[in-house]
Amino acid sequence: MNDDFNTALAIGHLFNLLKKINAMHTGNLKTEELGEQGFERLKQVFSSFVENVLGLLEEPPANFHYMMNILLDLYSQAKADKDYSKVDSIREQLKDQGIVLKDMKSGVDWAYEE
Repeated sequence: MNDDFNTALAIGHLFNLLKKINAMHTGNLKTEELGEQGFERLKQVFSSFVENVLGLLEEPPANFHYMMNILLDLYSQAKADKDYSKVDSIREQLKDQGIVLKDMKSGVDWAYEE
């Protein structure tokens, strides 16, 4: 079993696929060939493989998403108030923690820094 499964290669390919999924999510890569259903299916299969086959599960703190929503609200409010020093401060502090804010047409989203 030392290298029969070639886990390192599989994980490497998964990271490359994840970069493409993230690029599609942010609009930097077009999903026209896949379509919306294809894109959703791709995300579902990716998550299923990572979680069910490899057993890799993200375990954020219980209140992580609640806290991120508060920060995103503060960021959006500062942006609406044109308080750009606060906007930059929030963005920089999150970046220091490995989180990147993404201004999108539908609002503000976040992702882990690559």
